[in-house]
Amino acid sequence: MSEKKTETVWTFNYSTTDGSTSPIETSCEAGTFGYPNRTVDGAIMHVNTHFRTKAEAWRGLIANADASQSMDASNYREAQVRLRHATDRLAASAAFASDVHAAHAKESP
Repeated sequence: MSEKKTETVWTFNYSTTDGSTSPIETSCEAGTFGYPNRTVDGAIMHVNTHFRTKAEAWRGLIANADASQSMDASNYREAQVRLRHATDRLAASAAFASDVHAAHAKESP
């Protein structure tokens, strides 16, 4: 039985915590590059996840890293706004609770 011919394919890891910061070389069956086909290790080759050249993979990796940083910065800013609103609501509800207790204390024997 003859071994299937393969071609080099480049991808990258999407995790920001695994320490992988470079394109990763893998392969697919020769002539099968691209969606909806799979690499030899079973990954589906989406147009934004698998590339024919290492240079293309670098461009994809950089774009992905920049987009991730931009999204995280946006989420952080939104969280700061939500925290300010929650802090304001907490202060208002604490003042209201204090006023209620004070009013109750005035009417209690």
